[in-house]
Amino acid sequence: MKLVYLVCLFALLSGALSTPDAVAQDEQPVANETSVALTRLLARDIFELNSIPFLEPLVIAANASTNAGFFRNAWIPKEDTLYFRFSVVGMGGLIGDNRQYYNPNLPTDTTGVAASGQAIDAIYAQLLLIFQRGIETDNINLPDQAATIFGPTERAVFDIPTEYLLEEIRKNAIYVILPQAAKDNIDAAIESLPEQQTLPGGADMSVIAAAVPQLEIGALWGTELLLRYIPPVRFDDNVGDITFFGAAVRHSISQYFGDAPPFDLAIQGAYQTTSIENTVGVTEAKLQADADIFNVNIHGSKTWDGFTAYSGLSFERIEVNTDYTYALPFETQIALNLVKEVAPFQYEVVPPDYPGDTAPQTSSVTLEDNNLKFIAGVMYSFDPVSIFVDYSFSEFNIISGGLMVSF
Repeated sequence: MKLVYLVCLFALLSGALSTPDAVAQDEQPVANETSVALTRLLARDIFELNSIPFLEPLVIAANASTNAGFFRNAWIPKEDTLYFRFSVVGMGGLIGDNRQYYNPNLPTDTTGVAASGQAIDAIYAQLLLIFQRGIETDNINLPDQAATIFGPTERAVFDIPTEYLLEEIRKNAIYVILPQAAKDNIDAAIESLPEQQTLPGGADMSVIAAAVPQLEIGALWGTELLLRYIPPVRFDDNVGDITFFGAAVRHSISQYFGDAPPFDLAIQGAYQTTSIENTVGVTEAKLQADADIFNVNIHGSKTWDGFTAYSGLSFERIEVNTDYTYALPFETQIALNLVKEVAPFQYEVVPPDYPGDTAPQTSSVTLEDNNLKFIAGVMYSFDPVSIFVDYSFSEFNIISGGLMVSF
């Protein structure tokens, strides 16, 4: 294995890297190609390692909120009858402190990295081993916490001291036997690495709220159809373009209890799908997220004098597939000499000397959540209008309510 590393390193470093002399001749900073490649690998792994805890609170909240408001009574007529109910359901929930932060991690797993046979992967694998030793010996300190997507806008920062990386890489047995020119090139690549890697900040949200229109159509064989739909619309620049569709089928169980059951009981199954497209930040990162949401619930109700009390138990599942295409943060591009800093927080892409990040990366992340929810609520009807409100108890509590018109 050492021979493989030696061959790969020497093949890459014997002539491919910029040397300090070359920089001096050009009389301007030149991006070190190996440093750029290593930084891209590190940025990708940091993103993929931390994306799940970063996005997880949103997935949990989305599962609970999108599955709210499916029912407000359990009565369905036995007779085949054509009727419609149109309603607008609002949902809201408080985002607690426990969903504002998570514990970030720096990649240290070398499994499969060097196995590709690529020289850059062999170097990167060595850096990951150094990260692991540095964390264990407190030479590399991880941030105590980082913001989730709901957390504060401040970004957590990984400090990665290049001096420590150089000390450790120079202890490597392969490095020791390399020619001096190759050692110089390795040193130049390590020294050109940015000493900081940043994690994204959050949206600084303490409340999540949404509303959806829905239409109920009944009844056939004691069964109702419910439809939800939001056409492609941009609610907010931070959210992006959203499309939403849902359908549910509800069937009366109490119709089998005789002509005058003590309460109404029904079972319901639902499927919803949503898609989000957005362009995020100054680097114009592209986000595509598609979710499939499933719901099965059983609920009961009792009506008297215009009031209906209802409750139910719901099992909910959400599966989210995301593709995120992103460039290196601009502060990282400045450190790598990919863009020209013309003033604090101002930069320019000036090809060919400052080309910017010309190779955006795409990471795919799959998230899922299961939720068991108990719902209790009340509705008051004054035909043809009804108003209702309920509260859902689960891992993310939701209050929902709205206005319904029957015709």
